[in-house]
Amino acid sequence: MDKMKLAGVVILYNPTNEQIENIKQSLVFLDKIYVIDNSTQEHLIKQNNQILYYSQRENMGVAKALNIGCQLAIKDGFNWLLTMDQDSIFNKETINKLCEYIEKNDTSKTYIVSPWLNTKLLEEKPKEEISHPSDVMTSGSIMNLKLYEKIGGFKEWLFIDGVDIAYCYDGNRLGYHIDRLNNVCIDHSLGDIKIHKILWKTFLCTNHNYIRKYYMQRNYRYLREMYKDDGYDFSNMPVAFKGIIFRIIFFEDDKLRKLKNVIRGKRDYIKGIKGKYPYND
Repeated sequence: MDKMKLAGVVILYNPTNEQIENIKQSLVFLDKIYVIDNSTQEHLIKQNNQILYYSQRENMGVAKALNIGCQLAIKDGFNWLLTMDQDSIFNKETINKLCEYIEKNDTSKTYIVSPWLNTKLLEEKPKEEISHPSDVMTSGSIMNLKLYEKIGGFKEWLFIDGVDIAYCYDGNRLGYHIDRLNNVCIDHSLGDIKIHKILWKTFLCTNHNYIRKYYMQRNYRYLREMYKDDGYDFSNMPVAFKGIIFRIIFFEDDKLRKLKNVIRGKRDYIKGIKGKYPYND
């Protein structure tokens, strides 16, 4: 069997010089990388046969940026695409293990091959070597581009939060599945997670900024509505209004803006508002 050809896509948003250097290091184990820049100004990234830089000098949202990367990879003849955040750091051994699994197994119905992501979430790693979760984060996942086209891509009206969850749920509806290799681990930063305890109760706070609070409150409500009959556990999409307000008031900073935008997110869901954050503050 010929060696699998693997492209990568990374989404930039006001990256640091260190993050740009990390992207260049990814070329060691990728046949090509698509850099989709969501910043309002372009960054000095030299293009060549291995790297394609795409910028419209605006924040298009994660979903649209991922769709652009997938479509460019398909146009260039790739069947598999590694999706990365700008702060993702991988080593060649990790990627080789994921690719080896794809090469040696029937993945015709697998729309994502994923590693286990080490985050600060209170989540226990499964004991089995391979599991099939209902959804995974896009960061660090390798996408089957043949199935991407059948699934229909990422929902651009979500803009940021819930994008990966919706894609996974759409894939599941078509009878496809995720293969997660739990013995292949990648460290992943998810917000600024902090654990707080009051008496016997534990409170997990992601400390996302106020705009992300808006998207999470609004988009998770849409997704809960769209997939309510599919039997999912929606605990990974928290919208409990009182609980979120409590965490912001007692444990987070920038309280007023976050509170205002949690309220906006719920209100805009009720109004049916979708797409990019519609406020100028």
